[in-house]
Amino acid sequence: MMAPEGLERLKNAAAQRCGQCLSRRYGGYHGKHEFKCEAGHRWKTTAQSVLRGAWCPHCAEAQAGSALLLKDGLEQLRARAAEPGGECLDEAYLGTVHRYKFRCSKGHEWSSKGGAVLRGRWCQRCAIDAQRCTIEEARAVAHERGGECLSEIYVNARAHLVWQCHRGHVWPANFDNVRNKGKWCPDCKVLNMISSAKSKARARLEAR
Repeated sequence: MMAPEGLERLKNAAAQRCGQCLSRRYGGYHGKHEFKCEAGHRWKTTAQSVLRGAWCPHCAEAQAGSALLLKDGLEQLRARAAEPGGECLDEAYLGTVHRYKFRCSKGHEWSSKGGAVLRGRWCQRCAIDAQRCTIEEARAVAHERGGECLSEIYVNARAHLVWQCHRGHVWPANFDNVRNKGKWCPDCKVLNMISSAKSKARARLEAR
């Protein structure tokens, strides 16, 4: 397709949808061009996409949202937000794909699609805070088990820390395994499985 002819076809295709092709040069069948719809939305897409019938993605999303209107949508959003002690700050309901403003029990505010909140998604700042920990907490957990956390710096729940049990065994493990999954000294675990008092392996582990 020649450049003048290609650009003209794009302009005609846009005009048929009461829109415009804003590009001044034809970038080829697979090249991206800028368009503007009747509602004023602007976006870039390939000539191939428009000539095959695709149009404004923003309008398409809005139409999908209208199709997913729930009869008591706003009430559902408010009820879901209230479960963890939060609230929905919007007064109008525009469908599940529309973004609404929320506030959690700690005062964090954000916007999220209604459908995501109804599916259980909530405050991401609170979710991140819940995963945070300190080296003091790791040491406290070790102390509860009669041991120590020898590390000086805590990175995150999946990063390895160095631990020492009451027998002096030292090993690396992440805090998530120790605190949430109940795992502790692997040498002591083996030691407890050895029944023979004369076992060399038992003597070796006890001597550590």
